[in-house]
This record gives sequence, C-alpha cells and structure tokens, in this order.
Amino acid sequence: MPLGWRERATPYEHSECPNVIAIVPDLNDIAIAKMIAWREKDQTWLASGARSGMIDADTMHSRIDALPRGAITLPPRHEIERRLDEIERFTGRPGKVAPIHEIINNAASIGPGFEDGRVLVKWKFKSDADDDTKRAILTHYNSLARELAVRAWKLRDYDRATAWESSGRKAITAPDRRHADKANLEI
Repeated sequence: MPLGWRERATPYEHSECPNVIAIVPDLNDIAIAKMIAWREKDQTWLASGARSGMIDADTMHSRIDALPRGAITLPPRHEIERRLDEIERFTGRPGKVAPIHEIINNAASIGPGFEDGRVLVKWKFKSDADDDTKRAILTHYNSLARELAVRAWKLRDYDRATAWESSGRKAITAPDRRHADKANLEI
C-alpha cells in the first residue's frame, strides 16, 4: 500500500459488533496494491473498478511515488505506468500509450538527453500548436515514455542507441544542433 494509506482509510463500526473497528482503505490504495500484484483476479477487480468509476488511474498515478521501497520488490516504474494505462483503457478511454507512441513515432529525432538516463525527443517545429499537449502527455507517464522512446530510437539507430545503453545511459556533453528549430522535451 502507498504511504499515507492509513490517513485516507475510513474506520467502520457497527452496533452488532461492539468494540470492533474495521479499517477500510481507500479503493485507490487497494487498487495500487492489486496493480503491483497483477494476478488475473487482481486484473479482473481492477477492470471492474475502473469501468464502474470506483477507482481512478490519475489518482493512482499520483500515489506511485508513495509506494514503500525495500519492503517488497516493485516492478520498474515504466511497467507500473504501463499497467496504469491498461487500467485506464478498461474505462473505454484510449489510455496514454497510444498518444505516446504517436508522438514518438512522428518525432524528428530521438537521442541521449543532457542528464544521465534521460532521452531527448524532438518533434516538428517550435510553433507546433500541439506542443503543450505533447509535453503534457510525455511528462504524465515519463518513465513509460522514456522506455518507449528508447525502443523507437533502437529501431531508427540501433548502434547508437545500444552504445548509449552500454555506457550506462550517459548524458551527451554538447547539444545536437541539427534540429535546433524543433520543439523538444527531455524525458
């Protein structure tokens, strides 16, 4: 359960069970625990919760960083974000992965960022009307967007992308000026 779950929980008492108090966690906190376990029964529960509107992918996303580290082995963040996207698609909305793929597949260039481990994605021109929308999509699920960008980069320039990964995903020292007129985002 994410840190702070006890503060969001609701105590429940019933007159037929005196001196007994049940602690009922927030459904989004339960959903996060089920998303981490990701068993078939958990996925069924999550699908029902998402379709009924009882759980919310955005609320769950805001609590990812509150997952306790070390107590359990967590999947990589990009996998957690992929699962969240799948939960969001249970609602009938397209999820975040499709727009991320579209932005990355139409990017002018993909390459190493200016900070270790980051990827620089450049698209069309700075005057692109969708610039703010693209930034919002890529930053909402930034870890997932980064992993998808690396995969797309490998398809475009396998040798350079794998050399970057072999170097420990080191940052570049000088900016790539070939696309200086392009809008970009480091993820």
